[in-house]
Amino acid sequence: FITRHRVLLLSGPTMQRNPNQLVRTTDARGQIAFEDVGIVRIVAASRAGFALAKPADFAQDLKLRLAPWGRVEGCLLKRGKPETGLAVRLQSDVQTTGLFINTEEVMTDAGGNFAFQYAPTGKFGLTRRQKVSDLPSVYENLKFKDVEISPGQTMVVNTDDLSFEVRAQLTFPPNFEIGPNQRMHIKIISRMPGFDPGLITDQQAMRQYLARPEAQAALPEMRQWEMHEREPGIWSAANVPPGSWTLQAMVLEPVSKTASMVTSLLGYWDIEIPESSIEESFDLGNFILKPSSGKVP
Repeated sequence: FITRHRVLLLSGPTMQRNPNQLVRTTDARGQIAFEDVGIVRIVAASRAGFALAKPADFAQDLKLRLAPWGRVEGCLLKRGKPETGLAVRLQSDVQTTGLFINTEEVMTDAGGNFAFQYAPTGKFGLTRRQKVSDLPSVYENLKFKDVEISPGQTMVVNTDDLSFEVRAQLTFPPNFEIGPNQRMHIKIISRMPGFDPGLITDQQAMRQYLARPEAQAALPEMRQWEMHEREPGIWSAANVPPGSWTLQAMVLEPVSKTASMVTSLLGYWDIEIPESSIEESFDLGNFILKPSSGKVP
């Protein structure tokens, strides 16, 4: 299986075909032939195992060796109660594999149990499918656990989710009314070391900050939760874990004939979400946005 396309979906021990990928089946001697025409990765899968390689790996050795499938199983709880009917999948660490490798989803049973019978070896994230807005068909995969899968081994992952539905009230300054072309973007994000909110509207300074070693080190672990307006002025985000985070709020207006946006209002606050084994929601309180002027990419 030879891929130029950087997304790969595993269905059990087989791979779903994509028009942008070249599929080859090994002959009786386990061999294939292909031309290197912009190939990104070479992937092999069967019931016997899984393998992933770069074309350069064949410079000295033309053999691609399958590693036995691993297995990932476990139980997912929410404050001690089983999470039933939850869609879970494995997603690769693209920095390691060079591909977005996704398994098919498995569903948790009545006891919150799940199992991946055919788990490829390497570093993956366990993700859960969750709704991200009031639109019934809009979902995202939220990573909740990093796993490193070993050939032929079973990894057990049991979690008790103590995350919250987090709410906040966002208030405009006096005499401000949001215009028809303006949009609010509210989210909870990881705290970035040494970050100055003023960088948001200074593209050059932002690029310089993101190039700093401490920012580069923090970016791979960056997490965020989009907030959505459930009722006028009240915004919420689901599945936010306890910890130290940042609440970021912007009122943006597009600039005609460019891809940039102009900020009309901006808010940036450090927040703390405490642990609790009882409460399922947490109210952050009221936040007042401040006038701002500047472009964001």
